[in-house]
Amino acid sequence: MGTVEHSISLLALSKLLKDLKEHHSQCFSTLPSDARTILGTRIKKPNTIKVAPGEYIHVGRKEALELIGKLLKVRKLIVAKLVLLLNIDGVRSCKSGDSVLEPILTAVVNIPILKGPVFPVGLSYGKGKPENMEEFLKPFIDEILKLIPETKERKSAPPN
Repeated sequence: MGTVEHSISLLALSKLLKDLKEHHSQCFSTLPSDARTILGTRIKKPNTIKVAPGEYIHVGRKEALELIGKLLKVRKLIVAKLVLLLNIDGVRSCKSGDSVLEPILTAVVNIPILKGPVFPVGLSYGKGKPENMEEFLKPFIDEILKLIPETKERKSAPPN
């Protein structure tokens, strides 16, 4: 479609549609007013998981890790291992409130061209920090275990 081919933003296309309807209503009265309708963009509500005292949304790492693999292949880089930094740090949504946003964030630390960006893995939001950390981390751990190639020996970093 022309919007992608000519780098036309959704905002610009929506403005064009509204202008056509407004100034040439005889010809374009049946046009939708929003670019997302023409492009068939669906708004998908994320799946939430109940993690007391709130809810959790798992964004996932699979697509990002696959993209990293493709980038390394294009750059002809061979990486023996991928070291991910994991960070979990809650933030109160406002000073007077008791709601907490608790993100799980990752970053690649051992590949120079990938250092810097931080990727969200999951988000918990509720009236406090997740009560059960195993329940909170389960979707992330399950996904990572599926992504690790089966080997005779899985090595993990010793706890600090």
